[in-house]
Amino acid sequence: MTRNREPSIDHFLRIVLPPVLCGAGLLGGLTIGGDIIYFSGVWNQFDRVMGMSLNSLNTLDLITAIAPFAIVIGCGWLGARGGMALLAKVEF
Repeated sequence: MTRNREPSIDHFLRIVLPPVLCGAGLLGGLTIGGDIIYFSGVWNQFDRVMGMSLNSLNTLDLITAIAPFAIVIGCGWLGARGGMALLAKVEF
């Protein structure tokens, strides 16, 4: 016969802590990325480019249109990676 173990706080933390830290890091990174593009003025450039016709866009305009997405995705990735790195330091 096997004996059923009672759930412990360690078992709960091992299940819950990884997604919570990863999600918190991702949300923090996305927030920081959004703030960066808003305060740097890149968002205004994105709005200007989106109002132009595709035939009149040059390479610099396309890079300017893609930059906000790259910044937000990069910051979100770094935040999630930071959350998982923090989790690696936690000992149960």
